[in-house]
Amino acid sequence: MERSATQFDAVYENGVLRPLEPVALPEHERLSVIVSRLADPLADVLDWDAHELAAVEGDESVSLEAVQAALSKIPGSMADVVSTERDERKRSPRLPSKFVRDRSR
Repeated sequence: MERSATQFDAVYENGVLRPLEPVALPEHERLSVIVSRLADPLADVLDWDAHELAAVEGDESVSLEAVQAALSKIPGSMADVVSTERDERKRSPRLPSKFVRDRSR
């Protein structure tokens, strides 16, 4: 028996694989399925340096209320502050190289 392959993205929900786009297959055709999970869609937009810095420098004894109180004193847009800090880290990283994630792969 000759096999042919068709690739398409699907979502698994309620016990059923649902294609995200129409597929050219006859109704009720039996298929052999190989599941390949897609990469995390947020992987390229997450600030991994900040995540790793928090893991190294984080202090679990600081309460949520203390964090909220500190954040409420920041003037202007929090997004602007985060962007500025990220740009500063790119110019002079504070993490040793063993903590900096290699995103070239």
